Formats: sequence, structure tokens, C-alpha cells
Amino acid sequence: MREAPEHARWEFAYGEVVAYSPASAEHQDEVGFLYSLLRGYCEAKGWGKALMGPAAIRLSPEVVRDRTCSW
Repeated sequence: MREAPEHARWEFAYGEVVAYSPASAEHQDEVGFLYSLLRGYCEAKGWGKALMGPAAIRLSPEVVRDRTCSW
């Protein structure tokens, strides 16, 4: 944990500190575009919120996580 920089994104995985590189401007533009599409679609369908990560969320016990998508 002492190795983990405070000014960067990192996680502790499998006993190792993993630091992440910042995303490029092009990547951020593409993610923003996809997020706007997903957010609009979820709102139109009444499915709830689309969030951009990283986000700390807590799912309620009645939420079912399904790996398939039926769009």
C-alpha cells in the first residue's frame, strides 16, 4: 500500500499494486459518446441510470445481474 501513488488511479489486486495510465483524449471522446447513447437508451426504456466509471455503487439484494442482453 505504501507503493500506491495518491495522485493516480490504482488498485490492489492479487497482492500487487496495479497503477493505471490516464486515458487519451480520443478515448475520453469515444467513451463520452457511447455513454450518451447508453444513457438516452436506458432513460427511454425506463431501465434506470447509466453511470460512467469509476463509480462506487451498492446493488440492493433484489437486483439480478444477468450477463445476457435482450435489446
